[in-house]
Amino acid sequence: MYFNSLNQLYKDYSIKFKNNKVLKDELDDGVYKLNRWVVSIAPRYNQNINVLDFSNSEQVRLEVALRIFDDVTRLGMFVKVYRYRDEFTGDVVAQAYTKDKIRELGKNGRLVNDITGEEIQFVPDLIEKYFKLSEDPNESFNDQVSNSSVVSKSEEPLTPKYIKDHVKDFKIIEGDTDF
Repeated sequence: MYFNSLNQLYKDYSIKFKNNKVLKDELDDGVYKLNRWVVSIAPRYNQNINVLDFSNSEQVRLEVALRIFDDVTRLGMFVKVYRYRDEFTGDVVAQAYTKDKIRELGKNGRLVNDITGEEIQFVPDLIEKYFKLSEDPNESFNDQVSNSSVVSKSEEPLTPKYIKDHVKDFKIIEGDTDF
């Protein structure tokens, strides 16, 4: 596993669900898929991880994905981030680490979109929940890649620093955003 939290979660599930093989296997599969999925997403998305995106792209039942995300958040792999968007422009008008803080900002039923300068109606049901990656992958990723017979043998190890240094040369076409 690339993340210590996921490794710990796998061990926890082995103990907790040892008498329910079907559920244990489904959770284990979800943990392995999350492990692979998180290292495969672009670094710019590490602060905007959505459990629905993971569930859909990796074909993990939503109930299982939610359980895994809650458990690895408890272990420190993710931090929950709540956002409120202007439903007409899509602009993020409020962001906080707790849902209550967002509700407090919109307690008078209004929020201000700082980009447009307009007041918008606050509807608590429209608060979005994302996850921010707060754990770096461990270096075992390098060992797994370097031991592969299919991958070319590069002189430079594939570390998170290497990826960060090299990925900045690419741009995302949709917003022409630099890394």
